[in-house]
Amino acid sequence: MILRFSRKVDDPSLAETRQRIRDWTREALGADDRVAFTVSEIACGDAACGGVETIVLIMAEGRPTQALKIPGAMRTVGWPQVLDAVSRRPDLWPP
Repeated sequence: MILRFSRKVDDPSLAETRQRIRDWTREALGADDRVAFTVSEIACGDAACGGVETIVLIMAEGRPTQALKIPGAMRTVGWPQVLDAVSRRPDLWPP
């Protein structure tokens, strides 16, 4: 039996989208380079979220990882959506 494993390769434009969302989130929070961010897209089972949402994980040393939820697919997220999501989470930052 032959098992094959493959790594999913992101479309370059999706990598650029992720980076933009990371940069916008960093700016909106006023976070420095010691804070790490990951951006992913998940299927949401809640009818209120519209089926897909973008999740930004915020990781700072000495703090629990925080999740910022932005409604919609990554490709639809812009600066206004990031600002709106951050404004809804006053507990998120500063540490």
